[in-house]
Amino acid sequence: SQASMGRVMEEGLSVPLKGMVFPIFQEKGVWAVDPFDPYPEGYAMIVGFSPLDVWVNTKLVPTAEEPKSFRELLLPKWKGKMIISDPVINSGPYMNFITLVNRKAFDWEYVKALGRQDWKLARTTAEMFSSLSRGDAHIVPVGAAQVGTRLIWDGAPIKPVPSEEGTVAT
Repeated sequence: SQASMGRVMEEGLSVPLKGMVFPIFQEKGVWAVDPFDPYPEGYAMIVGFSPLDVWVNTKLVPTAEEPKSFRELLLPKWKGKMIISDPVINSGPYMNFITLVNRKAFDWEYVKALGRQDWKLARTTAEMFSSLSRGDAHIVPVGAAQVGTRLIWDGAPIKPVPSEEGTVAT
């Protein structure tokens, strides 16, 4: 909201865009609302940054068995042992899969096969990570670092595992 942005500006938590060239802001006819209204000089603010990685419970997944690739999540040994947030409630983690499909890391047939792995579903990202921490699941295939990191600080036996296909950040 404008009131919130005004407060952010007052606190010095934004950067004026005046003089900076961002091609997207130069496009005409694509904005439903003028991005420089009501601040013609423009301001930018980083809201958050979160890499989305594969996470494992270190007590249940030995280092030698950690999935090094998203393709390894299709192995029969992981069937019924993964948890992800319910797409009806939280679509955030699925953006990772969509991005990786668009970048040709894998195709929709892979995504369909992954969907047949008998997932456990969580209502929220916090619930998904809590379940992983307790050992109710072995793997979170797409998890936000800010949630997992907080649990690691509290001693949870979880960790992110880099994937050969890369990491998507939101």
